[in-house]
Amino acid sequence: MIPEKEKAIEVALSEYKSGKHPSLRATAKAHNLPLSTLSDRNPDNSTDTRHTYHEKSQRLTPEEEDFLAEWILEQDRQGYPHTHIRARKMAQRIRQMHGDTEPIGFHWVSQFKKRHPEVSSSLGRRIKKSQKRAVPGPECHGALLG
Repeated sequence: MIPEKEKAIEVALSEYKSGKHPSLRATAKAHNLPLSTLSDRNPDNSTDTRHTYHEKSQRLTPEEEDFLAEWILEQDRQGYPHTHIRARKMAQRIRQMHGDTEPIGFHWVSQFKKRHPEVSSSLGRRIKKSQKRAVPGPECHGALLG
């Protein structure tokens, strides 16, 4: 046996789907049910999560951000220090490949680090003296290449 409230929710949702009420809010009011209950139980409710919703307004696609995160980690593994400026410039290069010439915002890297916590320890960290000595500087690259 279905409890009375559950039956009321089922009836309300079927009336909403049939178009008897103009909105879910009107349906909830007509059946004296909380709007949140009907919204949560509505199988057609395709609202995006907060994270998914904001992906649409981000400068880089999730795939491009993953590429950038991997690039930062690879630079770190090779011993190169990574700054917010370098990350922002690389993000800008990625965007330019798709025709977006608007500059990446000053605080973009901070938000990127929140979305990709795996790079937060690499970005903005000072390089150790031992790493600095181990990695040849740009002036040596020509000599190493022959």
